[in-house]
Amino acid sequence: MTNSEIKVGYLISYDYDYIKNSLPLVYDEVDYIAIAVDINRKTWVGKSFEIPDTFFQWLKDFDKDNKIHLYEDDFCDLNLTPMQCETRERNMLSRFMGEGGWHVQIDTDEYFIDFKGFKNYVSRYMDYDIEQVLLVPFYTIFKEDNTGFFVVKDAEEYVPVAFNNPKFIRARYTECKRTHVVPSPILHQSWAKDEVQIRKKIENWGHKNDFDTEKYFQLWKFVDSYTYKRLKNLHPLAENAWKELEYIPTTNIVELIEILKKQDLEKRAETAVSQKIKGSDFFPPIYYRIKRVLKRKLNRR
Repeated sequence: MTNSEIKVGYLISYDYDYIKNSLPLVYDEVDYIAIAVDINRKTWVGKSFEIPDTFFQWLKDFDKDNKIHLYEDDFCDLNLTPMQCETRERNMLSRFMGEGGWHVQIDTDEYFIDFKGFKNYVSRYMDYDIEQVLLVPFYTIFKEDNTGFFVVKDAEEYVPVAFNNPKFIRARYTECKRTHVVPSPILHQSWAKDEVQIRKKIENWGHKNDFDTEKYFQLWKFVDSYTYKRLKNLHPLAENAWKELEYIPTTNIVELIEILKKQDLEKRAETAVSQKIKGSDFFPPIYYRIKRVLKRKLNRR
């Protein structure tokens, strides 16, 4: 594996099934995929979960190019906090993935809207020999009802996803101070789950001890098509980070990804035309290809 190549690592637990949405979005563009799962089927707080054999058969059938490597180890240490367990597992996964290449670490319910664009941008503009952390815009699905999704989109929120020296100190954060935002969003199906799944999430995730999870759970339950426009500042940890919700009328996650991808490309194309900025400083190749197309159309008028 060369230093310019990209490896992808997943952490799976009770939310294993969401990888069926995430994996197809990256599979064709990478050469190596690692999936970490606790060998004793324990969460970071020591609760048991089950993954049926049918899921591993699905992985085997899906992996037509033999890219997927299953990594089973003991990731639950009850002497540590849930966040410390998460950080520990991410470091163990990184070592399992081996040196070299850009390490991308995402969760099963995180979906690259345009992974090919992300890959092209990284290979064209990022210098692997300079230690840095690559961040991407983070769109969060807050809730789902019978006709659509409530999405936090314009949050100015970014998450670290790619590393050339992956030594984590807290979750996906490292000590590296050099960061670069790659304009290729990730959609996070964080809270768009049923009540049982949300309850399980807040009882087992790394942020379990960071806020009043029961109070937040009740707020989440309160969101519906009537209340969502009135609710502001919904982020459980960062005040003013999630200022408001946007409603997108589709119940299909693949269709939602395509809608957001189209919106993102249109937004960046408009920005590239209306602002006289150097495209290579901000956009991957696809964005200023669109800029050239729009410019030609404008010149014909």
